[in-house]
Amino acid sequence: MDPADALANLDARPWASVSHAYGPAEDLPDLLRALAEGGGDAEEAISELYSCILHQGTVYAASADAVPYLARIAAAAEYGAAEVLCLLGGLAESEDECEVAPGAVRAAVAAQIPVLKPLLAHEEADVRSLAAWTVGHTRDTEAAPAALRSRWVAEADHGVRAELLIALGRVDQEQLLTAPEKAPAAVLALLDVADPDTVDLDRLVEAALHSAETGADVAGACEALQTLGAAALSTHQRLRVTELAEGDRRIVGFGVANSIVREDERLRAVLAGI
Repeated sequence: MDPADALANLDARPWASVSHAYGPAEDLPDLLRALAEGGGDAEEAISELYSCILHQGTVYAASADAVPYLARIAAAAEYGAAEVLCLLGGLAESEDECEVAPGAVRAAVAAQIPVLKPLLAHEEADVRSLAAWTVGHTRDTEAAPAALRSRWVAEADHGVRAELLIALGRVDQEQLLTAPEKAPAAVLALLDVADPDTVDLDRLVEAALHSAETGADVAGACEALQTLGAAALSTHQRLRVTELAEGDRRIVGFGVANSIVREDERLRAVLAGI
């Protein structure tokens, strides 16, 4: 995208009619223009934008209006795309909303997924990772899963793949948990980001057990079950673990705690307390 296109119709927008943390957003065009132009003023501009439209984690009506320009600036940037993605992801993640319709800022970021999608294939791994993080925080259930899954197939960097998995867990949890080869990594990713008061632990245990029982990822399933902990398993689920230990030569029961390990030390995974 041409940098000039990123700012199309910028001055025609009625910025004075929307507010950010410090009042009417009449200063946003100059800040967005400085950010798009790069150079020495860009760093100060993005700092000011954080202060105005994501002030201490709070979003505003002007935040939503700034999103299309920020997305296009990120897509057009030769340098600095990562910093703009950090801001966009923060806007999508925020649930602290001031004088703006609930979810409006997140929806504004979700609407820019087609613009952000090419950044999932950016030459720099940190940009790809931040693009995945941003798309995941939109919680969009249509465009986001398709964009993230298509990148998952091509992505080789382990760190970026981890971020893609976490992002997919936010927008397409069920698909991940029903794929035995992906389920253990998905369980670990979801445990990392989920609200402990609302996460369905039984669903996560079932996903990990299914992966082990099908042989899709025994080592990963052991790690996932270990992280979930013995308290998360029902009596029936513990019996299934016992059957796995007896039926799979790669898994053995041992010790007074009847823990489980892989015989292959390189893939060792302990399930304490089971």
